[in-house]
Amino acid sequence: MKKSGIFILLLCFSFIAKANLALEGSRVILYHSDREASLNIKNDGELPVVVQTWVDDGNPENTPETITDVSALSLPPVLQLKPSESQRVRVINKFTHTDKAKETLYWLNLYEIMPKPANKKYDEGLINVVIRLQVKVFYRPDDLIMVISDVSRALIFTKLDKQLTIENPTPFYVTIKSASGENNPNILIPMIAPFSKQKINLEDSKINTINYVLIDDFGGEFEDKKEIK
Repeated sequence: MKKSGIFILLLCFSFIAKANLALEGSRVILYHSDREASLNIKNDGELPVVVQTWVDDGNPENTPETITDVSALSLPPVLQLKPSESQRVRVINKFTHTDKAKETLYWLNLYEIMPKPANKKYDEGLINVVIRLQVKVFYRPDDLIMVISDVSRALIFTKLDKQLTIENPTPFYVTIKSASGENNPNILIPMIAPFSKQKINLEDSKINTINYVLIDDFGGEFEDKKEIK
C-alpha cells in the first residue's frame, strides 16, 4: 500500500502520531500514452488534515523545492481533507521520452500534516506532526502489459550456501510480499528492478523450494511455489 516504512518527523519528545490517510490502491500505473492516472485518498481520522503532494525518485530527503525531475506532476499540490472526506490525487504525465525496454519507478509523496489535539490534557508539549507516505508510480511503455503469472514463471531462484539469489529477467518491477521455505519461515526480499537480481542471506542453507506471494498491478496477491536451483 505504501513504501516500506512511514517517515515520521519527530518534532518533539512527547507526541501522538497516527497516519489518517486511507489509500484506495497500493500503486499507480501510468502508461506512456496516458495523459494522467489517479489515486483516491480519504481522511479516516477525527480531525481535518492538510496534505502536500509531489512525485519524485523516492529519495526521503526530497522536498517539492529540491526535486529537479518534473516528468510527472501531482495535482492538487496541496489539499485539505475534513474527517471522512475523500479526494482524487492526479498524476499528470509530463514525460518527453520513455525507456521502451522496461518500466520506470517513481514515487507519489503524500505529506500529511496533522493538527494538535484540541483536548488540553494532551496539548502540553505537543506540536504539529507530519507523516510522509510514499506510493509507487510505475511509468510504463504502452506495449508492456503485466501478466503476473508470466512474471512469476520467469523468476529464477538459485542458492549458494546460505545466500539466495532471485533473478528478474522481466521488464517489470517485482514486489514479493512474503516468502518462505524449509527452515526459513520468513524470507524478506526487497523489490526487484527489471532485468536485475537480489541477493539475500538465509537462516538455513537446507532449502530446496520456496513459497512466495507476488503483488500485481491492482494490489492483488498471486501465490506460487518454485524449486531453488
